Amino acid sequence: MMKRRITDLDMKRSWLQAITFYIIYLILGLLISGGIGAIVGSISGDGIQAGMRSGVVFGGVYTAYLYYNVYKKKKMNSKVFIIFGVIGVIIGFFYGMTVSIVFVAVLTTRENGGSFDNNELDI
Repeated sequence: MMKRRITDLDMKRSWLQAITFYIIYLILGLLISGGIGAIVGSISGDGIQAGMRSGVVFGGVYTAYLYYNVYKKKKMNSKVFIIFGVIGVIIGFFYGMTVSIVFVAVLTTRENGGSFDNNELDI
C-alpha cells in the first residue's frame, strides 16, 4: 500500500495519497533542516540566526530536489510544470517548506509522461 510506495516518485497518487506524501516529506525535510540549522548555528559566530538562514536555504534546495526528481521520474515534458516547480522553489525560499512542498505533492497527482492540458488541474 502507501507505506511501500512512498519513495516511488513516478506513482500517480490520489489526493489522499498526495496529502500523505506531503506530510511524510515535510516531516523529513523539517528534521533534516533542523539538524543542519543546529550544526550551522553551533559552529557559526552568528548562532541561531545563521542556523535559521541555513534552514530556509535548505528548504528551497530540498523542494527543488524533490520536484526535479518527481518531474524526471514521471517523464514529464511540460513547460507549465517546469514553471510551476520554479514558482514552488521561490515560494520555498520566502515561506518555507510547509508551502513549497505542496507543489511537489500536486505534481505527484499527475499522469506519467504528461504534458499540460487546460482541464488537467480540475479538482
